[in-house]
Amino acid sequence: MPRRRRRQQQKRTLHIQVHYSGDGQEAARNTISDIRRELELDEAHDVDSAAFYEAKALPDDFVKTYAKTLNRLLKYAGLAGNASP
Repeated sequence: MPRRRRRQQQKRTLHIQVHYSGDGQEAARNTISDIRRELELDEAHDVDSAAFYEAKALPDDFVKTYAKTLNRLLKYAGLAGNASP
Protein backbone atom coordinates (compact mmCIF):
# COMPACT_ATOMS: atom_id res chain seq x y z
CA MET A 1 0.00 0.00 0.00
CA PRO A 2 1.62 3.30 -1.06
CA ARG A 3 2.07 6.01 1.54
CA ARG A 4 0.56 9.37 0.84
CA ARG A 5 2.60 12.44 1.45
CA ARG A 6 0.95 15.24 3.30
CA ARG A 7 1.13 18.55 1.58
CA GLN A 8 3.14 20.89 3.66
CA GLN A 9 2.13 24.49 3.64
CA GLN A 10 5.09 26.67 2.97
CA LYS A 11 5.37 29.90 4.87
CA ARG A 12 6.20 32.80 2.65
CA THR A 13 7.95 35.93 3.71
CA LEU A 14 6.84 38.94 1.77
CA HIS A 15 9.32 41.75 1.31
CA ILE A 16 9.98 44.82 -0.77
CA GLN A 17 12.82 47.32 -1.00
CA VAL A 18 12.01 51.00 -1.46
CA HIS A 19 14.03 54.18 -1.80
CA TYR A 20 14.44 56.17 1.44
CA SER A 21 14.17 59.90 0.72
CA GLY A 22 14.95 61.01 4.27
CA ASP A 23 13.10 61.98 7.42
CA GLY A 24 9.97 64.03 6.94
CA GLN A 25 9.67 63.22 3.24
CA GLU A 26 6.43 61.86 1.84
CA ALA A 27 6.45 58.73 -0.25
CA ALA A 28 5.15 58.93 -3.80
CA ARG A 29 1.68 57.50 -4.43
CA ASN A 30 3.07 54.81 -6.76
CA THR A 31 5.53 53.75 -4.03
CA ILE A 32 2.66 53.14 -1.61
CA SER A 33 0.78 51.22 -4.32
CA ASP A 34 3.85 49.08 -4.99
CA ILE A 35 4.29 48.35 -1.29
CA ARG A 36 0.63 47.38 -0.88
CA ARG A 37 0.73 45.11 -3.93
CA GLU A 38 4.02 43.37 -3.04
CA LEU A 39 3.00 42.82 0.60
CA GLU A 40 -0.47 41.65 -0.45
CA LEU A 41 -2.22 44.53 1.31
CA ASP A 42 -4.37 45.46 -1.69
CA GLU A 43 -7.91 44.82 -2.88
CA ALA A 44 -6.77 41.73 -4.80
CA HIS A 45 -5.95 40.18 -1.42
CA ASP A 46 -9.11 41.39 0.34
CA VAL A 47 -7.58 44.42 2.05
CA ASP A 48 -9.87 47.38 1.54
CA SER A 49 -8.26 50.77 0.79
CA ALA A 50 -10.27 52.46 3.52
CA ALA A 51 -9.14 49.85 6.04
CA PHE A 52 -5.52 50.33 4.96
CA TYR A 53 -5.42 54.13 4.97
CA GLU A 54 -7.80 54.94 7.81
CA ALA A 55 -7.15 54.12 11.43
CA LYS A 56 -10.38 52.38 12.39
CA ALA A 57 -11.09 51.21 15.90
CA LEU A 58 -11.31 47.46 16.30
CA PRO A 59 -13.86 45.69 18.51
CA ASP A 60 -10.99 44.93 20.90
CA ASP A 61 -10.50 48.67 21.41
CA PHE A 62 -14.17 49.05 22.34
CA VAL A 63 -13.95 46.27 24.92
CA LYS A 64 -10.78 47.74 26.45
CA THR A 65 -12.25 51.23 26.60
CA TYR A 66 -15.52 50.17 28.20
CA ALA A 67 -14.34 47.15 30.22
CA LYS A 68 -15.58 48.45 33.57
CA THR A 69 -19.00 49.36 32.20
CA LEU A 70 -19.32 46.02 30.42
CA ASN A 71 -18.35 44.13 33.59
CA ARG A 72 -20.98 46.04 35.59
CA LEU A 73 -23.59 45.21 32.97
CA LEU A 74 -22.60 41.54 33.10
CA LYS A 75 -22.83 41.56 36.88
CA TYR A 76 -26.23 43.25 36.75
CA ALA A 77 -27.47 40.68 34.23
CA GLY A 78 -26.13 37.83 36.37
CA LEU A 79 -23.62 36.75 33.74
CA ALA A 80 -20.43 37.91 35.44
CA GLY A 81 -19.25 34.36 36.16
CA ASN A 82 -19.45 33.43 32.46
CA ALA A 83 -17.32 36.29 31.18
CA SER A 84 -13.63 35.91 30.42
CA PRO A 85 -11.21 38.77 31.08
